[in-house]
Amino acid sequence: MRDVLIVGGGIAGLLESIRLIEQSKSVTLLEARDQLGGNISSAELAGVSVDTGAESFSTIESSMLELIDELGLDSKLAYPAEQSAKISSDEASYEIPVGFFGVPADLENSELAGIVSASAIEQAKTKDQSPFGDYETVEDLILSRLGPEFLEKLVEPVVSGVHGESVTTLSANKVFGRVIKEAKATQSLTTAVRSLRPATSRPGSAVASLQGGMNGVVAALSEKAESSGVEIKTGFSVTQIAKRDSWQVETNSGNFEASKLVMANGHVFENSDFVAAPRNSTSILSVAVKAPELNDFPIGPGSIISRSDLTCKATTHLNAKWSWLNEQLDDSVHVVRFSFRGDVSSITDAELALAFQKVYGVESFQVVDSRWDHWSSPASGFQMPVKAKDLDYVGSLVSGNGLSAIVRDHYERSKH
Repeated sequence: MRDVLIVGGGIAGLLESIRLIEQSKSVTLLEARDQLGGNISSAELAGVSVDTGAESFSTIESSMLELIDELGLDSKLAYPAEQSAKISSDEASYEIPVGFFGVPADLENSELAGIVSASAIEQAKTKDQSPFGDYETVEDLILSRLGPEFLEKLVEPVVSGVHGESVTTLSANKVFGRVIKEAKATQSLTTAVRSLRPATSRPGSAVASLQGGMNGVVAALSEKAESSGVEIKTGFSVTQIAKRDSWQVETNSGNFEASKLVMANGHVFENSDFVAAPRNSTSILSVAVKAPELNDFPIGPGSIISRSDLTCKATTHLNAKWSWLNEQLDDSVHVVRFSFRGDVSSITDAELALAFQKVYGVESFQVVDSRWDHWSSPASGFQMPVKAKDLDYVGSLVSGNGLSAIVRDHYERSKH
């Protein structure tokens, strides 16, 4: 019998396995898929390995950079060009001003004049000087502090594009937690954003990745885990879990027993059974195209899409974002990602052509390769069950969305 059994081989499960091994525990990690990494995943597209899940991480906080350093991957760090992400709407395409999830760091920023009206800017200045209260949803927060134009033109497209949820239901603390904490001290949302976000950092550029892709982090973590003594089992799908004197876990390829169980796959223990916690799904179409019109990177690294004639919600031009990838691809071959809310598995040729035309301004292209991937994140408002001494949870259910949040949670656990 093992001391600990971890179900889920994403980055959270791998980090937890290493943390527990360092406490002299015997650890087995079970992963249902044939590869580790969870939402960090890669595949070959047009003859090149491309990230098909998370393709970067935030550098606004230091947790992922600390992990990169710990894994000895500093020399492989890759940063995108200092270009601002954009919003493509029915009316226009415009750069997102310096700020945080569409909230500007400075209401005097001249760029705002091309996005929202002068009266809306003056209204926002007045609203953001009022006493700072408690706000339940993102919509509540932005309407109270900035007003409807800022919500419609900036915050709603960015937040919905990233989180895949409506601002009417998405928790303000889930998205703006650190900002809200600072804002309660400064009594200003924009002042709080300014103090947390470097004024020179353009939206979309405060991220980093690895040359060759984010799967390098998974490879380094799995190597560290195995060399430390973690027993890793891929292709082991859990079919039943029962609690007796110990945890009894049945899989498609054998049974396991452990004193403690750690769930790292988004499932929780409810009513004497393990069930998947409510999640929001995102679908990503990665498409490699032969398109000379993209050689000049017409929209930079990508755009949030807020158009009534398109179902995709965001796009990333990977060649424009990562020079190492652009150098590996054949001449005039480009890899573009389109993200969609929900489980989408296909779009018509006409829909794809319209997306390239409306967002990138490209009239002609030839599809070289493509693939669909599906990912999920915890739904807003889900309440985690109380932890037990011999049952724990790791991953985005407890840490919040994003690699930085998961890694930050790991380091906080390591301190105890």
